[in-house]
Amino acid sequence: MADSGALRVRRHRAHRAGDHSLCRNCAALRGSRVVELVVDPAPVDPVGELQEVAARLSAVHRVEPQNVPVARELRLTLVELARIEPVGFDPLDELRRIVDGAP
Repeated sequence: MADSGALRVRRHRAHRAGDHSLCRNCAALRGSRVVELVVDPAPVDPVGELQEVAARLSAVHRVEPQNVPVARELRLTLVELARIEPVGFDPLDELRRIVDGAP
């Protein structure tokens, strides 16, 4: 039988106040751990962070190649990395030199 509206309201208010005695399936009952965020005063390296994300996504993609959201996010991350850090050789460099008249 479904809970009454009054019980749902009581459960919600108790949960919001930190009392989980009425909760049925909340994170506090499942024993999830609370992660305390530590702010690092060092500046963020966007390229390094993207490389770490790409490495983690690549590892997951190797284990679960059928996971489409992971594959899509890996592809997008690699595209952004290629945009930020061009891969050493650009095939159009020679053409640009010819057009600019450089030897």
